[in-house]
Amino acid sequence: MKNKAKVLSNFILILVLVFVMQPSFVAEAHSFQNCDSQNVVRMLKNIESNLTSSVIKKVGDGEKEKLIYIEHIPKDYIDTFDVYKINNIQNNTITLITDIKLSKLGIEKIGLDRLSSASGSVHEEKDFGRVTGYVKVWYDKKAVGSYEGYKITKIGVKVPYVQNGIRVIKLRARYGSIGKYFTPSGNVNTSGGYTKKINVSLNNLSSLKMVDPGVNRYYIKTGGAGLLRGGIEITYSGTRPGSSSITYTLDAYVFGF
Repeated sequence: MKNKAKVLSNFILILVLVFVMQPSFVAEAHSFQNCDSQNVVRMLKNIESNLTSSVIKKVGDGEKEKLIYIEHIPKDYIDTFDVYKINNIQNNTITLITDIKLSKLGIEKIGLDRLSSASGSVHEEKDFGRVTGYVKVWYDKKAVGSYEGYKITKIGVKVPYVQNGIRVIKLRARYGSIGKYFTPSGNVNTSGGYTKKINVSLNNLSSLKMVDPGVNRYYIKTGGAGLLRGGIEITYSGTRPGSSSITYTLDAYVFGF
């Protein structure tokens, strides 16, 4: 009887442990449900193969203003935009996604056709003029003496979603760095900066295009000085002849901004 009681006790303990461990999985799924854009949610589910090691968050208003820059247009041309971030520390990657929606003025600026050529129905205002940008940065870490340096090894960019009636004119990967760095051989330089833009193909926009920035420097993260980032730059317009264009950039910072 004692043995049976012990077996039963152990079985109950296992059930309790399984039950207690479940919330971590549920919380991971819940982080997707907190993303209020269904389009972004679908993309997030296909980004990482192991989301249990990732931190997924919707970036706050103050931070997102620093991560995205919309060129040469008044703010009232933009209705809303959100930025989502996946910081996968285990795999040394940072991913950003933004979802930008134009206002009525913005729609008029780029000459969008208000009718869907696919269905003939009128799009809802809140969903019109959307172009979604995606950037993923891979980086490497290395220590030299008391310094820890970071180097971007790859930048991946794509445009997972383009609203009907919009055409993407130009797509670029961006690289930027400022500050103290050391070379792979361990030589430390007190300061140095480098910026680069790399054109990528417009074929199959939703497919990830990966580029090597070709900068073999490990930038040192020191007390608020310096930065290291990789980004995406998208230029798009309506399909009508003579349409104006909009360009925006989205930058993923390894550190500093």
